[in-house]
Amino acid sequence: MKNENNNLKKLLTICCSNMKGLTQKKIIEKYLPMKIENISIYKKDNRIILEKEKEEITDIWEDNGYYSNLDILKNITPIYGIECKNDNIFELMKYRSKIILALL
Repeated sequence: MKNENNNLKKLLTICCSNMKGLTQKKIIEKYLPMKIENISIYKKDNRIILEKEKEEITDIWEDNGYYSNLDILKNITPIYGIECKNDNIFELMKYRSKIILALL
């Protein structure tokens, strides 16, 4: 990932450690807002917004005080050319490996 952002690395690391799980919103939100090149990631109301060049790409909704780690990853990583084909365990392992390699 070019122009690495320390908060982005920490956020992706947290989400990769338990891909199918949930993380408390206060843990996720301490890394927000962040801006990397022309991409902004910030909290608004009960959701995380991803913007590229001032245009909203997607949002991730909070559920009972938690965010889905996999939802966060699936929405952030395509910006860097890393996508998850499906949710079976083998594909998730490959997806996680690609993210970890990008973080190195």
